[in-house]
Amino acid sequence: MGSSSVLPQMRSAEQSRLKNLREAAVYLSLCERKVWQLGKDREIPTIRSGKSVRFDVYDLDRWIERQKAAAVADSE
Repeated sequence: MGSSSVLPQMRSAEQSRLKNLREAAVYLSLCERKVWQLGKDREIPTIRSGKSVRFDVYDLDRWIERQKAAAVADSE
C-alpha cells in the first residue's frame, strides 16, 4: 500500500523533466516541426521508447545556452 502512494509522485517528477514533442516545442517557443527536425538532426538528444519520443528538459536548456553563446559569438 505504501509504494502505491509513491508512484504518482515519481511519475509526476518524470513527466515534468521529460517533454513530448508538443511540450518541448512550447518550452522552446518553436513549432513542433522545428523541434522534431532538431531531434532528427541530433542537435537536441531524444529519448525513444517505441514510437514515443521525449526530450529531457536539461537537454533543451543546454540547446538554449548553445544558441545564446552562438549569438554572442556572431555579434563580436
